[in-house]
Amino acid sequence: MLLHVDATLRLPPYSTWMRGVTGTGIHAWLTGPAISCRGSRMDPTMANGSPAPLGAV
Repeated sequence: MLLHVDATLRLPPYSTWMRGVTGTGIHAWLTGPAISCRGSRMDPTMANGSPAPLGAV
């Protein structure tokens, strides 16, 4: 998994925000509760003029 150390993940409509890749950060989420999303696809897109991921199950 390639994830930058200053990454931020927000999960709307929940008030959950995660920062960083260690401890209880994004890596812990992606390899824990979100493991059921394995096989999902992330496609590159643009949002507000910046690169962004588009998640597809």
